[in-house]
Amino acid sequence: MLIPRSHLGLFRRDHKRSVRAFSLVELLTVVAIIGLLGALSTGAFSALGSNRVTEGGNLLSDLINQARQNSQAKRVMTALVMVTQAPSGNYNYRTFVLMEKDEGATQWNPITKWNYLPDGIVVDQSKSTVFVSQTPLLNPSVNVPPIAGMTLPSSDYAYQVFLPDGSLSVFGISNPQPPLLWVLEQTKGTNAQNYYGLSLNTLTGIPIIERP
Repeated sequence: MLIPRSHLGLFRRDHKRSVRAFSLVELLTVVAIIGLLGALSTGAFSALGSNRVTEGGNLLSDLINQARQNSQAKRVMTALVMVTQAPSGNYNYRTFVLMEKDEGATQWNPITKWNYLPDGIVVDQSKSTVFVSQTPLLNPSVNVPPIAGMTLPSSDYAYQVFLPDGSLSVFGISNPQPPLLWVLEQTKGTNAQNYYGLSLNTLTGIPIIERP
């Protein structure tokens, strides 16, 4: 339908009056909503990191208990092995396997597949030096299976050995201390406020959990 020329001016004036700017209150409301959404998303990412630390700590705690129970149930030695210096750094301080050796056996055999802590979660080197440095002298030595096609020399991993009674082997260690495994978020490192500490009792092999 054609609009009479005499009505065009009224139409334009009405159209202009219908378009208005946002008020200050409305702008402040939008800014507040955006800030709230940002805070919620930051909290969500923080909670995600916390969940990964818990997941990693629980995985490691389960492996420790499995190693201890395997030794007691089968009357064998069981080693909890952690990769420390693999050629591919993505495996270091976050990759584990359980090995066992029966009395009289000439080699160690894996009883689990390689287990990995969640992405971004590692064992803190600075707080876990006892686990790394106090590896007992064994004959035959622990020989871990290849990982991603890589054969690891003994210098690339550390281990703790559970004896048939569940205690930790301290043979060849002059001053044995309870090994500690400190799981945290890699990006936060030693400043992490969220951690999962596991201290292994030397006499019983039972892990003691410490959380913030």
